[in-house]
Amino acid sequence: MPVFGKSTARKQTEAPVKADPVEAEATRLGDPRGESRQELRLQAICECTNPPQRVECMIVDITGSGARVEFTATDRIPDTFKLYVSSVNVVLECQVMWRKQNQLGVKHIIKPLA
Repeated sequence: MPVFGKSTARKQTEAPVKADPVEAEATRLGDPRGESRQELRLQAICECTNPPQRVECMIVDITGSGARVEFTATDRIPDTFKLYVSSVNVVLECQVMWRKQNQLGVKHIIKPLA
């Protein structure tokens, strides 16, 4: 049944919007952040203090507040760690928000200046 006063037909000049598959999956899973994700494959080093270890990993995608990080195994990675990205000279303090198979979802911890 048509709604009076509103056009339900798409204008011919509008191009179809192509959805980002990562954002579409995040929306499907109820991701409330609504941030744009930047897909990339960036080598990094995860430095843990408890237990002390350095583990190679890959940043799969990143947002302004977090990242998806891929490891060969995540069972020995603690809930907080530093992520060193030497190619762009960045160190991120991270807190694990979720774990799924060989990936971790982390948020960046921003500490206030003293």
